[in-house]
Amino acid sequence: MEKIKVAKIIDRPDLIRDMDSKAVLATDLDRYQQHKQRKHFLKNVMNQSEEIESLKQDVSEIKEMLSQLLKDK
Repeated sequence: MEKIKVAKIIDRPDLIRDMDSKAVLATDLDRYQQHKQRKHFLKNVMNQSEEIESLKQDVSEIKEMLSQLLKDK
């Protein structure tokens, strides 16, 4: 696979072009690792947020059931 730098085109020495597919590829491994960590962190935050919402709904349902039980007595 023949590659050439595209820094002259877009002023970014961390990019190269794959001459077969004409794709522009990033070569900065540190930024790639940071991106992966950020993506993993955001996924965890979203999962926690969904779990919190689920727990809120469960608590609300439990409160409603307790209220019904107390009314029936």
